[in-house]
Amino acid sequence: MFQIISRKNDINGNPYRLILVYNQNGNVEACYEARSSMPNQASKLRLTHKELPGFHVSPSEYKTTKDAFKRWLVEAD
Repeated sequence: MFQIISRKNDINGNPYRLILVYNQNGNVEACYEARSSMPNQASKLRLTHKELPGFHVSPSEYKTTKDAFKRWLVEAD
């Protein structure tokens, strides 16, 4: 399963999307920041994973969430 956490776009209109990927036990196994470097990550995950309802957070909540899952953050190639 995976879930998308979003926040307000930046001043250039680029989206902020944090994608948390969960294993069968409900633990996070990967985290992606789907910005310009990984714009199609959600589409790829939809082919193999179920999508949980997403939610929109404030910029500070987004940063706190990203920092909490930094250990699982997958960098773009």
